[in-house]
Amino acid sequence: MIWASWADFFAMGGYAFYVWGSVLMVTLCVVLELVALRLRSKNALRLAKAVNKSSKPNQSESS
Repeated sequence: MIWASWADFFAMGGYAFYVWGSVLMVTLCVVLELVALRLRSKNALRLAKAVNKSSKPNQSESS
């Protein structure tokens, strides 16, 4: 598509509310998913370290 000006581009042929609202919602969902992924990853690493620490035999018991 070719627009005569930036205003025409942002107006999106009269559908600006739907187009830019959709872009905003998708961007928001992607950002929220990345934040949730980071939190889940940190939690999984913390849990793995705790499990690994508790499953190691104590050095003083084996001697």
